[in-house]
Amino acid sequence: MLQGLNADLDGMNYSLSDSVKMAEMVFASGGKAVNMTVVDTACCAGKGRFGEGQCNTSAKLCPNRNDFMFWDGFHPTEAASFAAAFELFGDTGEYLHPMNVRQLAAL
Repeated sequence: MLQGLNADLDGMNYSLSDSVKMAEMVFASGGKAVNMTVVDTACCAGKGRFGEGQCNTSAKLCPNRNDFMFWDGFHPTEAASFAAAFELFGDTGEYLHPMNVRQLAAL
């Protein structure tokens, strides 16, 4: 679909990411691939494995959010977002197609 749109719109450039594949890599490494130690529990812990819903004032916070992949049941931590952005900026084709963010920004 994007290739067809790219052909129809002169000057349009895009990059499509496989965020599921990226997340699978992080889970498979237990977080080591992105220097995190906790990938299965939310930093702002609610009930349940990944937290239940958004962080709120009654939730217990983790001691070091940079070790955690998830802030709450819906959102990644700042550290997880940074790791994803860093990976996508210089990706060699494993997660982004047809080009990485660095190449897209250079156009």
